[in-house]
Amino acid sequence: DRRAFGVGLVQHAFQQAPAQPLALERRVDLDLHYRDPGGWRIVQIQIDPAFQGQGLGRRLLESVLNQADAEGAPVTLSVLKGNPAQRLYTALGFTAIEETELEFEMRYEPGAVRPPQPSKNILASRE
Repeated sequence: DRRAFGVGLVQHAFQQAPAQPLALERRVDLDLHYRDPGGWRIVQIQIDPAFQGQGLGRRLLESVLNQADAEGAPVTLSVLKGNPAQRLYTALGFTAIEETELEFEMRYEPGAVRPPQPSKNILASRE
């Protein structure tokens, strides 16, 4: 049952790598990922629309990519075609390895060159 498989992924993600909210007044992110023998898998990343464009998604992804680099493990994810997040994934070193009618399967190879994150204090920008 495909639905049961999806639930298993989410439970596995929480058990193996719990989401790590940023220290803000309210929860603005959701980060689900897990590690299997083939590498890391990003299941889902959500950023509250009020906080998008401030580098939070990049920070969440970079924490996983740093760990993957240290382990020499690849990272994979799927992104819907037309999703603006695809630009971020490409900038972080992900490349499309498969394409369906609706989405791209992307892969990050350990040690891929990543540009540094622009310095921006998200808490100061909220004041």
